[in-house]
Amino acid sequence: MIRIGYAPGAFDLFHIGHLNLFRRAKERCDYLVAGVVSDEVLIAHKGVTPVVPLVERIERELGYPCFVKPANMGSSVGVSKAHDHATAMCG
Repeated sequence: MIRIGYAPGAFDLFHIGHLNLFRRAKERCDYLVAGVVSDEVLIAHKGVTPVVPLVERIERELGYPCFVKPANMGSSVGVSKAHDHATAMCG
């Protein structure tokens, strides 16, 4: 049975806690989906305007190949309008 994990977050000012989150999550699943929430969602839910723009946050998450690998869905990042975040699949 394949286990798929999901780790959503803003990952705005990326720090060691975020890296540890990915490490621990990846240990518990075969594939990990990293969800990077949009600027609008971050503002609406936390009342905080992100320092790093969404596109840069997504590119940074894809820069951790040991944890995050692009989803093979025709593009490196799939954007979900229903959940207003971008996802990256790792295996």
